[in-house]
Amino acid sequence: MVRLRFSWPAVAAPPFREDFFLGAWRAGGPLQVAWSEPPESVEPAVVEGRNWCLLSNTAPLGGHSRGLVHHGLAGEGLNGEPLDGVAFRGYVLEPPLHSWSDSARLAQYWAAAPAQCPNGVFAAAMVSKSGARFELAADALGIAPLYYRRLSAGVVVFATSPRYLRCPGDGIDALAARMLMHRGGALCGDVSLVPGVRRVPPGRTMVFEAGGVEERSWFSFASLPDGERPVTEQTLGEVEEVFQAAVDRCLRLMPGAAVHLPLSSGYDSRRILAALHARRVDFLALTVRVLQKGYRDLDGPFAAQMAREMGFRHLLLEYSPPQQYRIEDQAFRRLLSSEVSEHSWSAPLMRSLERQPSLVFDGLAGDVLGQAVYRNPLLYTMPEDDKLAALADLAFAPEVSRLWRERACSSLEEARAELIRHLSFLPEGRNRADLGWLMVRTRRGTGPWSQHLFPPGHLPVLPYLDHDYIRVALQCDPQDKLKEALQGRCLARFWPAWYAYAGGRRIPEDLQPQSPGKVHRLQLTRLHQMRRECRMPLLLPDLRRRLTPPFYALAVASGWSQRLSLRIDWWLDPLLMIESYRYGATPCWTVEGAR
Repeated sequence: MVRLRFSWPAVAAPPFREDFFLGAWRAGGPLQVAWSEPPESVEPAVVEGRNWCLLSNTAPLGGHSRGLVHHGLAGEGLNGEPLDGVAFRGYVLEPPLHSWSDSARLAQYWAAAPAQCPNGVFAAAMVSKSGARFELAADALGIAPLYYRRLSAGVVVFATSPRYLRCPGDGIDALAARMLMHRGGALCGDVSLVPGVRRVPPGRTMVFEAGGVEERSWFSFASLPDGERPVTEQTLGEVEEVFQAAVDRCLRLMPGAAVHLPLSSGYDSRRILAALHARRVDFLALTVRVLQKGYRDLDGPFAAQMAREMGFRHLLLEYSPPQQYRIEDQAFRRLLSSEVSEHSWSAPLMRSLERQPSLVFDGLAGDVLGQAVYRNPLLYTMPEDDKLAALADLAFAPEVSRLWRERACSSLEEARAELIRHLSFLPEGRNRADLGWLMVRTRRGTGPWSQHLFPPGHLPVLPYLDHDYIRVALQCDPQDKLKEALQGRCLARFWPAWYAYAGGRRIPEDLQPQSPGKVHRLQLTRLHQMRRECRMPLLLPDLRRRLTPPFYALAVASGWSQRLSLRIDWWLDPLLMIESYRYGATPCWTVEGAR
C-alpha cells in the first residue's frame, strides 16, 4: 500500500470558480489518498478504485452536482477490459458529448476512444477495470490542457492544471522559465514551470502500465491537406459551408443552454456573430473595453454600434478599478499557473456570465487558419529544415539574453532546440509554418484562457477547430491567404452588412488614441502586487546572482520609479510572474510511505 496526501493550493478569488479534474494512479499495487479539507469554492466529486482515484470540482449551475468524474460500465474497454473510471472535460461534436453529459454515455464513448478520432476539444483520463492500465488523452491540437507527473513507487499524478501537481521541494523549471521570459509571458512546447510536470502532447494518448509509459498518436497530422488550392469563389463557398456546419454542431452540444459570445471587433468573433444572428439564437455578446495599438479602443465602439444597428443583446464592460484588479489579476495568474499573461481583461466578462449553463463561443484559431503567419511569404518557400528554426526565431525575443549571467539558467539555444524538437512531428509542406504557429501561439498563448478561466457549467466551444473546418482551411494556398484573410473574404462575400463595420482589422484613420493613464495604472498595480507576492526585498540577493549588473540595477530601481517600471515592463513582468509563482505555489502531493 502506498499512501499519498493531497493538500489544496490557494484558490482563485471571485468572480473565478475553477473547473478542473485531477487524480492519481499506481502501477502494481494499492493506493490510498488522504484529502485535506477543500476550500470553500471547491465542492469535490470523487470516484476511486483499488489503485486509482479521480476528483473534480462540481458545477453549481443546472444541477450538475456530479462534476467531471465518472465510474465506468461493464463491457469492452481499454485493452479488452471493462472501463472502470473516466474523467472528461471539454466536448466531442459527434456524438454530442460535453463535460456534464450522462455518465453512462461518456463511459461508453471513452471505452472505445480515441480510436474514433474524436472531433472536439477535450482532456480525458481512463482507467481499466482491473486498474492495470491507465490512459491520458488530449485533443488533436492539444488545446485542452492536461498535465502529468511520475512520482516514486510507480505513482502517476495528473490534472488539468499544473498547480495541482506540485510536490515539496519543487523549484522552477529552468528551461520553462527561459521560454516564458523570451516569449514575453507565455510558454510553448509541453513544458510547465513545475519541474517534472509535462503536458500531454497534441493528438496523443499516454498509456501507463506496469512496464512503463507509451506515447501513441491517434491523430494523423500527415493526413492534413498541403495548401495546394487557390482561394477562389468556389473555395470560399466550401469554407463558409463547413464553418456553418461547425457552428451547428456546437449548438447541438447543449440544447436549451444559454449562449455567450466574447465579441471583439475582429473578424474571428464577428463571423461567429453573423452565424448566431442569422439563426435567431438568443445570445449575449460581451465586449471588454481594452485599449490597443496606440491606446485606441478598437472593440468597444464598433461592437456596440453593431449591437445597436443589427439588434442583439450586448454588454460593454470596463476594466475593474485598480484595487479590485489587483485581486482579480492574482486569481488570473493562479488559474493559469503563471504560464501565460494573455486575456488578463477576462474578470469583468466572467462576472457578467448569466447564471445558467451556457455555451461560450470562442473564435480561437480563426486567424491562424485564415491568414498566413506574420504575412511573411518566406516561411512558405524556404527549405523544410529551416522552417522550424525560423518559427523558433519568431517565437523567442533574443534581447532577453542580455538579462542573465552566464550559466544562470538554461540558454536561449536550449529553449530553441526544445521548441524545434517539439514541432518536429509536423509534416513537411506549405502548411508547416501555420501548423507550427497553431502549436506555439494558439495552443499556449491565446488558447489557455477559455480552458482555465470559465467556471463549471459554462462550456467553451471553438468552431474554427472543428476537424472539417481545419481540413478545408488548410486546403487553401497559404501564400494566397497572404493577400486577405479567409475571415474577411467570407464576411465580404456572404455577410457584407457585417463586413462593412470598422474594427481592429480596418481601423478608421480618424480614430484618436486615448490617454494611456488607465492602462499604466493597471500595469503598475500588477507589478506592485507581484513584488509583494515574491517578497521582493528577500528576492534581491537571488536576482543579484542571476541577473547581469545593469539589469539587476534596473530591477532594484524600478521599485522606486513608476516611469522606469513601465519602461522595463517587457521583461520585468514575466520575471515577476515566475518569481511570484515560485514563492506562492503550494505543494499538493506528498508520498507518506509504503507498506
